[in-house]
Amino acid sequence: MRQNIDILFHLIRHGETQRNIDSDLIGQSPEEPLTDIGKMQAAKLAARIKKENMAYDYVYTSPYKRAADTCQIVCASLPKGTPIITVKDIREIYQGDGFNKSRKELYTKEFKEHLDYMGMGFKFTNGECLYEVEHRASKWLEHEIICNPFTRSDKALKIAIF
Repeated sequence: MRQNIDILFHLIRHGETQRNIDSDLIGQSPEEPLTDIGKMQAAKLAARIKKENMAYDYVYTSPYKRAADTCQIVCASLPKGTPIITVKDIREIYQGDGFNKSRKELYTKEFKEHLDYMGMGFKFTNGECLYEVEHRASKWLEHEIICNPFTRSDKALKIAIF
């Protein structure tokens, strides 16, 4: 395990999707694509990273299309050979039976009270709660970054996570 850890993380959200615009429906498909604006947002970030001469030792992306596409657009400006690693454990929350349900219809007073009561422990049937998402992502982070022999060194690391 690394003793001295000096890591700069850039946590980068995917660009706009149609589901972001029409936000009444819960969840997004893993295949949800970027809109033209989302592609433009990613290109602007790529230009900024290039202008600032930023480089990363490692780049990690969710397998979801919107994150992977944002990553590909942004990383096109990075030095050749920058490793881009797809990681299923950093995908967004799985909404289970809540997927595609209307917030306007579902969010009654009682439902909102239940959400408030459960907090990060709330989950739809067959879905995940935020505690489970946090657990899988932090477990991956510990294993991949802290304990991984490839990242074990005293060298400062710059890591992007999409």
